[in-house]
Amino acid sequence: MAEGQMLVDESNDRAWTEIAHGTRLHWRVLVNVGEPKAESNFARVHELYPYERVADRARAYIYAALEHLMLWADVVAPFKFHPEQANVFQQRPPYTLARAALEASAQAVWMLNTTDPLECIRRHLCLIRWDLQEHRKSTIDGERRRAVVTSREVV
Repeated sequence: MAEGQMLVDESNDRAWTEIAHGTRLHWRVLVNVGEPKAESNFARVHELYPYERVADRARAYIYAALEHLMLWADVVAPFKFHPEQANVFQQRPPYTLARAALEASAQAVWMLNTTDPLECIRRHLCLIRWDLQEHRKSTIDGERRRAVVTSREVV
């Protein structure tokens, strides 16, 4: 067996399958979650800051986390296996996907883990600014494009 590869024993295989199916179930639940209720904390926050909805950003972070887990699930526990299929399992890609899922979901948790609407808005704005700063860093087509991203942050 090549370096970085491993055999997956039956107990881990079963656990991974359960996690993969749980991920798919959570995806279906999230897809079917409607708009926040009028008396919810989201409604209070949206009244104070209607410009970019906190609920939309939180949903986007959770979608991102689940998308990473869905990719992992489709590799380790697909719904159908081809008769000649053999999965060669490498360690680093699942760690990368897990880290991405944790990072995305942690941002949603941090933003929402307060009962104070103003603190939630402050965290929301911090995440918006952080996203814009990361976007600016990743812009490779010149100063003009970076200036456009910077102007979005300053507004």
